[in-house]
Amino acid sequence: MQRQGDYLVIKSVTKYTEETTILVPNEVRRDYARFYTLVNGGAKIPVEFFINNNGGVVLIYERFKFIKRE
Repeated sequence: MQRQGDYLVIKSVTKYTEETTILVPNEVRRDYARFYTLVNGGAKIPVEFFINNNGGVVLIYERFKFIKRE
């Protein structure tokens, strides 16, 4: 994941494909951030970040849950 201006960009690379997903901010707080991405002609898919005090981050994207590890 990488920041580009006001957006976040997720790059997913596999053996056969490379996909880029742009996350647009909707709400940003100290302990929570909600973004969205557009798919299939404009359908909004929510993306949520839960940030705790010790630096841990949980990302919820579609049916996936990603946990940041140090």
